[in-house]
Amino acid sequence: TIPVLLPSTGVPIAFPVIIPEDAKAGNYNLALRIRAQYVDSVSIQGTDTDIFHYMTKDVTLQIPITIKAQIRIRVDNITTTHISPGQDGTIRANISNIGNYTGNHASAELITDALSPITPYQGSYYLGAFGTGETRTVEWHAAVAGQIDATTLPAIVLITYEDKYGNLTESQPVFVGIPVHTGPKFLLTYDRPSITPGGSATVRVTYTNVGDSAVSDATAKIVPVNPVTSPQTGTLLGTMGSGESVETEFKFYLDQKALVKPYAVLTDIKYRGEDGSVYLSDPLKIELTPEKPGILAILLSPLALVIILGIFLIIGYLFLKREGRLG
Repeated sequence: TIPVLLPSTGVPIAFPVIIPEDAKAGNYNLALRIRAQYVDSVSIQGTDTDIFHYMTKDVTLQIPITIKAQIRIRVDNITTTHISPGQDGTIRANISNIGNYTGNHASAELITDALSPITPYQGSYYLGAFGTGETRTVEWHAAVAGQIDATTLPAIVLITYEDKYGNLTESQPVFVGIPVHTGPKFLLTYDRPSITPGGSATVRVTYTNVGDSAVSDATAKIVPVNPVTSPQTGTLLGTMGSGESVETEFKFYLDQKALVKPYAVLTDIKYRGEDGSVYLSDPLKIELTPEKPGILAILLSPLALVIILGIFLIIGYLFLKREGRLG
């Protein structure tokens, strides 16, 4: 509603307009209906009173609009390969031009937020001429941050292209979800051994791939730290599919002078991922809990045997001296 519209003046007015998705490009008219009241005549009552007589008038104006021809897209069948924590992988999708324009030198762009765990490093896929009704399979390459769980992350897909005037134009963006897989992930289980200072223990260890991707050429490495030692440095695990386990054994020695307290031996797995690259797992721990040696172990220790031998030598010396056998 415009309260007053003076002659030869204008008032800017904005109307929201919804363009149907299936509208065809071209020139159209929107009907603008106006109902207004104006002064038709003025009568004078008495000496100083004017009486205004109003008339109502309906007017319809034609407002020309132009619906611009453009590419509009639909994105289907998003799949990923090697899109897992710490890996580089591929994102694929089918993109259809459901708009009413054929763009030249078109490229499909994948855009993520600056803080997203997914970073496209080949986020543009060249299409060339992209015609109305055409569907293309595109792919982008991206890196995934190392610390992330399996999830679906948001991204934007749009088409950049040249219009008939050679101007660079963008389609309306479409929001999509990028599935992120767990990737290889390892679980370590073992029976805690009984070990005493100066002794040894054999530990049966099971490595399990609890992730959703297979690995190959996997090797497990152990890193014992003094006072724990081992004649081994690692073992071959080979190929491990999702949910598969490999069992192996490690032998550990505990120094005679070691304190009776828990010790941890670090272990990790180096493997080749599905993309052919070599990766290193997060470190895992094999914990050793020493026990105090029993009386027999104490008596049989080298130090105890030396002391016992010394005692027997002293006793034998004193006995022979008393018997007068030492001359």
